[in-house]
Amino acid sequence: MFLKLILAIIFHLGLQTANAASVDSNVLDTTLTLVSSIRHAGDFAITQCPLNCSSSPPLGKSYPSHLAAPSPGLSLKYVALGRGTQNYTCQNNDSATVPTADGAVATLFDASCLAAGYESLLGDLPAALVHIPHDAAVLAALTLGQLSASRNGSVVIAQHYFRDSTTPFFDFRPFGHPEWLAAKSEESVPAPANIPIPGSVAWLKLGYKDGVGIKEVYRVVTAGGDPPSTCKDQPPAIEVDYAAEYWFYG
Repeated sequence: MFLKLILAIIFHLGLQTANAASVDSNVLDTTLTLVSSIRHAGDFAITQCPLNCSSSPPLGKSYPSHLAAPSPGLSLKYVALGRGTQNYTCQNNDSATVPTADGAVATLFDASCLAAGYESLLGDLPAALVHIPHDAAVLAALTLGQLSASRNGSVVIAQHYFRDSTTPFFDFRPFGHPEWLAAKSEESVPAPANIPIPGSVAWLKLGYKDGVGIKEVYRVVTAGGDPPSTCKDQPPAIEVDYAAEYWFYG
């Protein structure tokens, strides 16, 4: 199956990069590797697959701490894979100072077809995606979308950033959707200890502060993103690569 092939290539590339002594950040080379297997993509839908009631985010219920279920009356609107950076600042360059969180930025890719039919494989992708240069991931996703059967829907579906220090923002409007959300933190649990990538940011449930069409968001299956333990030998601004699943309800 084509989707399984694509996922296997991306996962393999991510693991190879993670194990390499040095990371090759050449965007063109990495993108060509990712798209080299998609010559028959026109027979397959990559985006805008219907999401059924059985699709749900992993909330960590097999662990001592877990996130609450979506609020009654809400339905699943989008599932996305996010790739970006968690950002931090350092006031002083010493071991007595710890990095301060300074928001995040990420590109969100449509993962509806994975959530609808390949949920276990979806869970493998953040650990691979975090090791692929951001621009290479975007170019590969856009190329894949153009060659797939679902050409009417953008593979990139939203941008994520912070509007201020406490307001994560999700904007679907630049990609042809009406939804946007200014969110607020509701719940946070540590990433499970047995995940593939050590130093991964917490799993979150975010609630509604303002917006259109979206009321709650889950950030789960995180890979990377945690800051250094101290500011010793760190620059004033730190960007830490991360990837995660995002589940949107409205």
